[in-house]
Amino acid sequence: MTSNKQDKLKEIEKFDKDTELWETRRLGDSAEHAVPISDEEEKEIDDAMAS
Repeated sequence: MTSNKQDKLKEIEKFDKDTELWETRRLGDSAEHAVPISDEEEKEIDDAMAS
């Protein structure tokens, strides 16, 4: 296998590991780093989700 293919496989493996950490809430589940959004941002999100 070429070095380029090995590098791509390593990137994919890292992505898969990172995804698992987010999905199992080992990352991204800390209130310490949470920032509330404004009412305007919330409305924009709600409007976008309704489309």
